[in-house]
Amino acid sequence: MSLESLKISCFRNIEAAELNFSPRLNVISGANAAGKTSLLEAIYFLGRARSFRTSHLDRLVRTGAAGFELFGRVTREGRSSLPVGMARQGRRLRIRMGGEDVRRLSQLAGWFPFQVIAGDLHKLLEEGPRHRRRFMDWGLFHVEPGYAEHWRRYQRCLKQRNAALRSRRPLAQIRAWDPELVETGEQLNQFRSDYLKGLQAHLARELAVLLPEHASARLVYRPALPVGRDLASCLHELAGRDLETGFTRHGPHRGDFQLRSGDADLLPQLSRGQQKLAVVALRLAQAALGAEIRGYRSLFLVDDLGAELDAENQHKVLDRLAGCGAQVFLTLIDSSGFAGRPDTERRMFHVEHGSVREVV
Repeated sequence: MSLESLKISCFRNIEAAELNFSPRLNVISGANAAGKTSLLEAIYFLGRARSFRTSHLDRLVRTGAAGFELFGRVTREGRSSLPVGMARQGRRLRIRMGGEDVRRLSQLAGWFPFQVIAGDLHKLLEEGPRHRRRFMDWGLFHVEPGYAEHWRRYQRCLKQRNAALRSRRPLAQIRAWDPELVETGEQLNQFRSDYLKGLQAHLARELAVLLPEHASARLVYRPALPVGRDLASCLHELAGRDLETGFTRHGPHRGDFQLRSGDADLLPQLSRGQQKLAVVALRLAQAALGAEIRGYRSLFLVDDLGAELDAENQHKVLDRLAGCGAQVFLTLIDSSGFAGRPDTERRMFHVEHGSVREVV
């Protein structure tokens, strides 16, 4: 997909802006705190109805304003342009797409296969498994049509089983939820395992450029089950322990993956900058697999690329981004020395005190 245009009103420190974008590369320059990241955040919010910076939506409203509005037009391969708009007034957020109200956020997310490359990129590898589950789930949502429904069924069933555990219901009532949990959980685990296998070849290509000393690293899915045990036996035989803890301790809701070198976890071998390159490689691989399976182009939001990356590695990343066929939004403090690929269609924007203008 690509975002053709965006109209912003009272979002963060941006009072008003009307912008038309390149389907390939868009470079956004400006001093620190000028509003560059706010522009990326507005694009992300248009596609996810959430921020990648805060969970408090009131913080997105410009000081003194009653609310904010975003309106954009998006295109997807083989489809006509689609209007997408949202307005937040008070506590209410209204979303419309194609002239109709959006009732489920998955309708919106399906049109916006985002990849975010920001200063906290290392969290995907360095912090808890929930970040890696989100990475797998986001990729699968866009390439596996049945994944979202299996995930929703599993989550509904898990919620009911956990409620029964917390209420100290008899084991027979707790185990009544097991058949559906096993059916959907095993399918989720299979989806994820297959997805990582498909991702591996693309990851190897990206690592060969960005982190050649670790190009042979491989992805391993960890289903949160004891070695040699399946989900059905864990749920049935360990239900008593689940009752003691008050939650379901095994299943894909606790799944994870690991980047391994030989038989060892690769993470301890990487510097912070190398971690960032490894995660960039993962996100590029995810975009490439999506294009291969479903034929869509991802949209990359790239903020603070220079954090912990030297100039040589920054150029490597920019070259891979420019060559992957995605639409890219890249922030820089100073674009005067920007040397992207000369064959890439681009537009340049400058942000100053919340005002955005195109640089011709």
